[in-house]
Formats: sequence, structure tokens, C-alpha cells
Amino acid sequence: MALIAETLVHDLDHSTTATVRVHAPTHDVVCVDSTDWRCLVTITQGDDQVVFSQQVCGVSSLQALMLALVVAERAARERLGVWMTDGTHLPELRLVHQSGPPLT
Repeated sequence: MALIAETLVHDLDHSTTATVRVHAPTHDVVCVDSTDWRCLVTITQGDDQVVFSQQVCGVSSLQALMLALVVAERAARERLGVWMTDGTHLPELRLVHQSGPPLT
């Protein structure tokens, strides 16, 4: 799986730093009547010690990627209360489901 995004983050007192990584969607999750997509999300600390790793699945590559970004943000926030290395807070991501006809 190819790495497509990463960022270095730290906790509020700068005592812990971690790297959050999101890998490209892969189309290989076998389901009953289709094949779904997955993205790997990892958080590492120190000498690349993995402190979080999760495969995030979706019915499309875009859904898998969007869900992976939400998982990455929440996992980093829960583990570190993270801040970006430039001092700004890691933005909170939210997915909104809107019912109705498709946009054209």
C-alpha cells in the first residue's frame, strides 16, 4: 500500500511526538457480492513503534479514504490530544450524510 499522507504531531506539552500516516485505497476486500476498498491508518512514535494501526473499509475508494481520515484524526486526538508541529490544532473532521437526490 502506497503512503499518500503523513504529518508529525505532538501533545500539548511537547513531551510526545507521533507520525500519523494514511495509505492509498486498495481494492481487495472480498465481500459477498462485490469487492470493497480499504485504507491503512497508522500512528507511530519514537523509532517507528506502531501505537495504532487500523484498516478502514468502504464501498468505494473515496469512502474508504474519507473514513480513514476521520479515523486518523480521532485516533490521534484520543491518544495525544494532538497538535500540529506548527502549533495549530489538528482540525476536527466530520462526515455529513445528506439524504435526497444525487447532486448533478
